[in-house]
Amino acid sequence: MPSGSSIKHRSADPYRVLGLEPGCSEVDAKQAYLQLAKQFHPDVCQAPDAADRFRDVTDAYEAVSLRLKSTS
Repeated sequence: MPSGSSIKHRSADPYRVLGLEPGCSEVDAKQAYLQLAKQFHPDVCQAPDAADRFRDVTDAYEAVSLRLKSTS
C-alpha cells in the first residue's frame, strides 16, 4: 500500500493511488480502498490535507471499480 506521501492529485493514475496494478480483482481493489479510507479518513487522520487524501482515495476507487465492472 502506498504511504501518505505517495497520494497525488486527482489526475493521478487511480491504480497507483490505491497501490494496485491494472488487472487487479474487484476484491483487491475493495481491500486497498478500505485500508486507505480508514487511514486517511478526516475523523482519524490529523493531517491538514486528510480530507483531500480521503477524496483522492475515494475517487480512485470509484474509477477502478467502474473499469473493473465494465470489463466483467
